[in-house]
Amino acid sequence: MFPPLVLGAYDQALHAAIDIGIARAALEDGAAFVRQRSRPWFESGLDAAADEPHVQRRFG
Repeated sequence: MFPPLVLGAYDQALHAAIDIGIARAALEDGAAFVRQRSRPWFESGLDAAADEPHVQRRFG
């Protein structure tokens, strides 16, 4: 067996950072879509989709 190398831990940290960046961008893009282009549920009585309780629960 070979001893563990620092390079493997570095590669894993780099991959995790890339995944976190992708997830952050997807969340920001989704929130922007809801704020700018999405329409509320027709029975909600709200003016914007961003004001709906289910949307606020997801995006905060």
